[in-house]
Amino acid sequence: MRVQGDKASLDLDFLDGTSVALQWPAGFDFFSDGLELSSWARIPSITAREIIAYRIDLATSVSELFGMATLIGSYPNGEGGSVELWRPERSEIDYLVYTFGPWIVLVYDYGPDAIEEPMSEESRELWATHLQAEVETDGSLVLRADAPLQLASPAAYPSPMSAAFHSRHGVVDLIPGPCTPGFISSIDGDDWATWCDVSAGLVIRVQGSPEFQEEVSDRLTVVSVSPAEH
Repeated sequence: MRVQGDKASLDLDFLDGTSVALQWPAGFDFFSDGLELSSWARIPSITAREIIAYRIDLATSVSELFGMATLIGSYPNGEGGSVELWRPERSEIDYLVYTFGPWIVLVYDYGPDAIEEPMSEESRELWATHLQAEVETDGSLVLRADAPLQLASPAAYPSPMSAAFHSRHGVVDLIPGPCTPGFISSIDGDDWATWCDVSAGLVIRVQGSPEFQEEVSDRLTVVSVSPAEH
């Protein structure tokens, strides 16, 4: 983030390399509680899982992410390191935990108490070696999947790639992809207000009070959106 005079700005990279430049009045708080990047990947006809990335300076350890948790497995990542499998206490969800430079990346799986089937050991081993990432010179994270693992396209099912900004006021969720400018759901006290930015390349979803939703609509400016080159 950069602050110049009464303006703050941020160049944000999504996990596929799509970038967006944002600007807002200095002092407007919409991500004091951190930033969460998410995407999806799949092994066709076998499994699909959500990927969530946090900077380590916002979440410095597994215990800070999960609270009480147990390390239940470890898988070679093919590059001399390992991907760990953690089970949070009183949770039906397990997590494969990757570390890429200053980032922690989580891929969920189902624990033994869940209704859904967990990944096989073979699938976990494949995820550990085939989900890779590069940390750019500016510190941003760009994921890469080696076949047969595939990264989902930005707007693909089951949910789109996004960047979620968290603060005590609520959540601002940015979703890249073509859209028609204008409101999708209005600011009227509903849980989420949703609109497509005038750039026609970014959907903005805001959870919080109507006042916070209005503030984001009035103050957050999308300067540019640059889709990733694939």
